[in-house]
Amino acid sequence: MFARTDCKWFHDYCTKADAILFIKSRVKFIDGLGVTSKSGAGSGSMLIAWGSDNVEALKKMRDKGFLVVN
Repeated sequence: MFARTDCKWFHDYCTKADAILFIKSRVKFIDGLGVTSKSGAGSGSMLIAWGSDNVEALKKMRDKGFLVVN
């Protein structure tokens, strides 16, 4: 999801997450033909984890961005 730290929902929900991975670059999307758009997502993105299994999954991806674990 977009890393919208200025939004109310971020402070209501994401601050209670067990981990957040802020992705280094913009997410790019690939269409059904394997073609990537020239521009990425309109904002920086993050992956959010609740629960130990999901935190472990983000730890395996920590090279993709900045990981915060509570």
